[in-house]
Amino acid sequence: MSSPETMILDTNIFIEAKNRFYAFDICPGFWEFIEDDFMNRRSLSVRQVRDELLFGDDDLSEWVKTTLNKAYFHDCLADEKVSEAQLRVYEFVSNADYKPNAVQDFFGDTVADSWLAAFALTYGGTVVTQEVHKARKVSLYDVCDHFGIHHIDVFDYLRAQQARFYYRKSA
Repeated sequence: MSSPETMILDTNIFIEAKNRFYAFDICPGFWEFIEDDFMNRRSLSVRQVRDELLFGDDDLSEWVKTTLNKAYFHDCLADEKVSEAQLRVYEFVSNADYKPNAVQDFFGDTVADSWLAAFALTYGGTVVTQEVHKARKVSLYDVCDHFGIHHIDVFDYLRAQQARFYYRKSA
């Protein structure tokens, strides 16, 4: 399914890249790299991330629809092992010192974070996220730390995958 080298991408990797440092019109090479990394199975994600990305109804959602095959997004709901790991994540979060609203938000129907953690807990790999520790909210960062799931940000991901983007002067 995945290996320790497999990168498991969070929704915010795509959204922040589109909105900030790797916008489609500024750095198309980033998006070509992501497509290649998914095609070659070095990276993947979960269906809930795809659902979050498609909800945007923008150039990113269109790119996901036309470029990233559904098969690149693991269907966690159809995977008994991941569903069992999801229960472990739920037990940890609900027994930690979080307010009920924070727990509810983390496990919301349209939120992918708990499924990313459950997938990584089941199959290994590295979670790629821009999340950081949040004092009053449940964060994917903290859940990964609790379960010993390796996690990195987009820049460390690009370095680990040896991505290189070169400038080409326009004619």
